[in-house]
Amino acid sequence: MAAVATIASKVPNLDPSDNLSTIIRVMAKTGVQQLPVVSQGNLVGIVSSRDVLRAVAREETRKTAGDIMTGNLH
Repeated sequence: MAAVATIASKVPNLDPSDNLSTIIRVMAKTGVQQLPVVSQGNLVGIVSSRDVLRAVAREETRKTAGDIMTGNLH
């Protein structure tokens, strides 16, 4: 999928196993509030700042990108 390769080269992306602190660090460092979640070169989901806030509010601090992402993007 050429679009994923283009996106992945310009926007930081997450791995489904990245933890919440990694997600927050990447968002804070880059200023990007919606990050693609990529597994084996395929877009599998999107993590937004809203997803992060929801996980923090629910005290789900051990969640990963794969747990909190909006998936099913087909």
